[in-house]
Amino acid sequence: MVDEDRCSDEQLGSLEACLADTWGTNGRLMVACPSVESWMLEGHRAFSRIPQLRGVDVRRWFAETGIWPLGTETPDQPRHAIEALFAAFRIEPSNAHYRLIGRHFPIMPEQLNSSSLRQLVFQLRNWFPG
Repeated sequence: MVDEDRCSDEQLGSLEACLADTWGTNGRLMVACPSVESWMLEGHRAFSRIPQLRGVDVRRWFAETGIWPLGTETPDQPRHAIEALFAAFRIEPSNAHYRLIGRHFPIMPEQLNSSSLRQLVFQLRNWFPG
């Protein structure tokens, strides 16, 4: 899994070749478009699981700061939006915080805006049924 904006076409080709060498047809390269942070922001309500954000309407905070205006699907710079949120509330980015968000982000493909996230969910369900 790579972010589209963090990987060149040349790097993608190299990654696909490495996957094929190791996994054959069982490997799959997926490009997050626009970015993983965009996916996270689709579940912005789950950010309230981070202790420093309990009681904070994250979506309203983004709108009031101008980072993510109401009526738009995602902020222009999703990664920077999350970084700004964490900085404003003095939250250290960590695996534990991302785990809290992920654990409480309801992944229902029919409700996801991002086609690349839907593709990932369906691929994971295919690999790990049940």
